[in-house]
Amino acid sequence: MFGSIMTLGGLIGAVFSGKISDVLGRKRTMLFCEAFCAIGWLFIALAQDALWLDCGRLLLGIGVGIFSYVIPVYIAEIAPKHVRGSFVFANQLMQNCGLSLFFIIGNFIPWRILSIVGLVPCVLHVVCLFFIPESPRWLAKVGRDKECRAALQQLRGHDVDNSQEANTIRIGVGLMLLQQLSGSSGVIYYASSLYERGGFPSAIGTSVMATIMIPKALIATIIVDKMGRRTLLMASCAGMCMFALLLSVSYSFQSLGILPELTPIFTCISVLGYVITYAMGMGGLPWIIMSEIFPMNVKVSAGTLVTVTNWAIGWVITFSFNFLMQWSASGTFLIFSIVSAVSIIFIYFLMPETKGRKDRTQKKTEKMRGEIDEANLAPETSLINKENQDSSGTTTTTLLLTTFVAVSGSFVFGSAIGYSSPVQSDLTKDLNLSVAEYSLFGSILTIGAMIGAAMSGRIADLIGRRAAMGFSEMFCILGWLAIYLSKVAVWLDVGRFLVGYGMGVLSFVVPVYIAEITPKDLRGGFTTVHQLMICLGVSVAYLLGSFIGWRSLALIGMIPCVVQMMGLFIIPESPRWLAKVGRWEEFEIALQRLRGESADISYESNEIKDYTQRLTNLSEGGSWSDGFATIWRG
Repeated sequence: MFGSIMTLGGLIGAVFSGKISDVLGRKRTMLFCEAFCAIGWLFIALAQDALWLDCGRLLLGIGVGIFSYVIPVYIAEIAPKHVRGSFVFANQLMQNCGLSLFFIIGNFIPWRILSIVGLVPCVLHVVCLFFIPESPRWLAKVGRDKECRAALQQLRGHDVDNSQEANTIRIGVGLMLLQQLSGSSGVIYYASSLYERGGFPSAIGTSVMATIMIPKALIATIIVDKMGRRTLLMASCAGMCMFALLLSVSYSFQSLGILPELTPIFTCISVLGYVITYAMGMGGLPWIIMSEIFPMNVKVSAGTLVTVTNWAIGWVITFSFNFLMQWSASGTFLIFSIVSAVSIIFIYFLMPETKGRKDRTQKKTEKMRGEIDEANLAPETSLINKENQDSSGTTTTTLLLTTFVAVSGSFVFGSAIGYSSPVQSDLTKDLNLSVAEYSLFGSILTIGAMIGAAMSGRIADLIGRRAAMGFSEMFCILGWLAIYLSKVAVWLDVGRFLVGYGMGVLSFVVPVYIAEITPKDLRGGFTTVHQLMICLGVSVAYLLGSFIGWRSLALIGMIPCVVQMMGLFIIPESPRWLAKVGRWEEFEIALQRLRGESADISYESNEIKDYTQRLTNLSEGGSWSDGFATIWRG
């Protein structure tokens, strides 16, 4: 009955699907479906008898029945005809992905937890519906011609060649996928359990790892602008591949009883080597590259997509990591080693060097200004302008202070990531958590981050970079408080989720803010400080977590949140954001503060103004508040 009643619900939903989608529109119909699915999963998770199970399964079936019609129709209506077949086939591909994922994790976790996991794609889908246009064909059908043209323009792009932007998005998404699929989140979140499995003392291992994380991150900060992004990334991936393979061999020998006395040493070397090489390249460089390769006209949507991708795959890895280790520790790290090897190939053939890169609009702006200078300016004036351009690369006290305040959010990021490893043993004992419950606690951080990342771009564009950082810190503070006061697992999960949401917003806003306030010749080094502070946060959490209780560590996690919130009152807003929203007087003041009171900012100011002016014709469209209104208008 329970298994088959879903098809009965699907039958009911399918009967009404066409009429509902015609009346409500495609977007609102999908939202309507998710209401049924979310309630259905909750009924199953909270069921105390068979009746509630059947009701939940029936509601899920109704939602799925409507989805089975509206999703392929919507994709077919938004996709150009020459790619329509491939795009519609993605519907079947994702069905198979969902089926495969539940088959795998369903072997390791209880059915109630599995139903809670089923809520995750529902929530993600609802959030994303605020960012996508309605079907132009449905809008045309109901006579809303103006909205039809706007939706079609949004889907097809403006009157420009978007191939470059599409390529940068592919690179950004690819890097984030490979970063997470290489197992990095699992290693950092559960480092102590890796040491224990290999027979090495976890307290010593995490303390050593915490000690060396800062020097190697400093090295990366120094060499990132000398070696270039591609070289450093490939070197990082090569190291991760080698050390993941060594750890796989170590665990394999352990299971076969070969050289058991060497397993602890190999485990320590492998984990430390993996984390060091990861942090020197793949840990931070994808975020730097994201801030460098995306033009301003697609930075919000592209940056949001890439950040959501990172956290979505990160959740899959962190949630399934413990179960994969139970399946086969050596096999798990063999897979991670293969992914790292694939990463080298991806970077070598597809990723361009982004050191000092300007996007297409900047190049056109500078070319135009150069032609004007040659035609209208005396040689002396051109020379002065070039000198002014060079003077913008100076480092001022305000720039350093502003960067420090911004990367305090990166420290919050790192301390939240590092929290789960040293407290695993004590927290599991104190609250009597099962493996599945602790895996949920560890991974729910990434679920919150995924939702925060999905909203981060719009939030940062609507309220500004500074206010977005303050907004995210409020969630982090509430989250740490919930963890500190927890008596049961559910409050741990709520707190971890709130911290994750704040992290998701910070993971986009901080590197973008730093990239926008720093001169282009210093941008690589300054943006790498974001990764340096993440490493510092992880290190501090590892070190302190070896000596203090999990409640005290949660309380300490609030300190950098408070520091950043106080610092936000004394630093300037991003000049580029101020220019984007037309606040020109504040733009000049902020840029002058960042470059120094005596600096001549005329060249850089005019460059940003020209650049911003050219972007007005490439605007992405509606504001954050418009996104909420649009979904109800259809």
